[in-house]
Amino acid sequence: MAEVGGIEGVLGGESESIEGDALITGADAAAVALALQAAHHDPELSRTASEYLAEQRALVKLQIRHFDEERRLAIAVAAGRDR
Repeated sequence: MAEVGGIEGVLGGESESIEGDALITGADAAAVALALQAAHHDPELSRTASEYLAEQRALVKLQIRHFDEERRLAIAVAAGRDR
């Protein structure tokens, strides 16, 4: 498992090896903030940060759709039981 907490873990190539249940902790949030601040002065890091944030935005949108579908299915199942 990759070590979580550094800029490399946030924006680097090893992020895919982090287990799915790893949550962003305070140290990880600080690493993201540092990376974004550093991106102001480094065009390559700025592009990498932009790509990372765009991927995260897409992931959140997918999660919202998934949760919405699960909610609708749960309501439909509950409504079917009431009959």
